[in-house]
Amino acid sequence: MSPVLEFEKLTWPEIDALKREKTLVFLALSPIEEHGPHLPVGVDFFNAGFFARRTAENLTKERPDLNVLLYPAIPIGANTFRFVGSVWIKIGTLKRMLLEIARSLSRFNFDKIALFSAHGGPFHLLTLEEACFLARRKYGVQMILPGSAATVKFLRGEYQSEIEQALGRKLDEEEKKAFKHDFHAGWWETSMMLLNFPHLVKPEYKKLEPVLVRFRDLRTNAIPKLGKGEGYMGSPARATKEFADATTRIFFRLGQIVLLKLADGQNTDQETKSILSKIIRWKFWLLRGVAILAAALILFFILRSTLH
Repeated sequence: MSPVLEFEKLTWPEIDALKREKTLVFLALSPIEEHGPHLPVGVDFFNAGFFARRTAENLTKERPDLNVLLYPAIPIGANTFRFVGSVWIKIGTLKRMLLEIARSLSRFNFDKIALFSAHGGPFHLLTLEEACFLARRKYGVQMILPGSAATVKFLRGEYQSEIEQALGRKLDEEEKKAFKHDFHAGWWETSMMLLNFPHLVKPEYKKLEPVLVRFRDLRTNAIPKLGKGEGYMGSPARATKEFADATTRIFFRLGQIVLLKLADGQNTDQETKSILSKIIRWKFWLLRGVAILAAALILFFILRSTLH
């Protein structure tokens, strides 16, 4: 049996025969969202599936003792741009779905789960991180988002030197500027589609003019107003397969480190917690404090009414 297994194609005895301590479950999910006039609405979904499968293959090649269960990819996510072709759901719905899956898997002692998402919406990533946090607290499941910290850094243009090393050359000043402002259906995502799904890329991408915005100006309702209102932010015309290959090698290397730690039961907080994690912790302790205060007040009034 191959070490990379598709969950939905197995029988229950085949699933049950897997050694739990040597099995990781990979779940790819990303929303359906518009990606300009040159890319299909399934870009994030396709890329998430690509990263999950290729990472599974790389991981089991390095560690033949491991098995990876590929859970069926789910075309769902939150915090998409409000544009024709985009489908968005409430973050609460997304979180509940992930927790239900984690709970179900935990009942059969599959307690190592890695989420893969190629959608960079901040509230989407925040929700995935929160689901991971709650899965650990509620069900004892080590559910992680290996690419969370890396995705946020990538969107902020913080991997320039690593990309230059992977490309074997320096980025020129125009490329540096383009990379720093490449957020949606631009240089990177068009490159990824050229690498993996070239038949889905419209040739018109070569003629699209750059639409450069600042990270802090990203909003779900902003994209129809940018450039010519064609639904992209970045420089699609710069796209090449070589750029995609260079960046994926970086992501695979970073992901491999995290997943080997997960497989061996080690702490992965340093590699998986993005700046968004601070928001989750603050929210959790605030809600917990409010709950304790409310309980104390209720108890106070009950005792008071009893004494009187």
